[in-house]
Amino acid sequence: MQILKENKDKKDAEFNERFKHRPPKALDEDETEFLDKLETSRREYERQVADEEAEQLRSFQVIFYTVTFVIYRYENSIRNEVSATRLCLTDLAFTTTLII
Repeated sequence: MQILKENKDKKDAEFNERFKHRPPKALDEDETEFLDKLETSRREYERQVADEEAEQLRSFQVIFYTVTFVIYRYENSIRNEVSATRLCLTDLAFTTTLII
């Protein structure tokens, strides 16, 4: 059994040594066509992912600026109400001092 294993290992080593220095074979037309299609589909997928990311970013920006605008308008309306209330109180205090 040991002899068979040694013979097999020796033949495997000879086989590997014969093909070790052989240059790789050139790709045939089907293989190059397959690789071209694979590359094209990879590029298409990457473009699609980039488009989706850009669309998500645009959506986020629209939402962000809309919320920011709403908050700004709300803060301004509160400021205006506070200013109007202060003005009314000031007028009331002035009128009260005139009456007294």
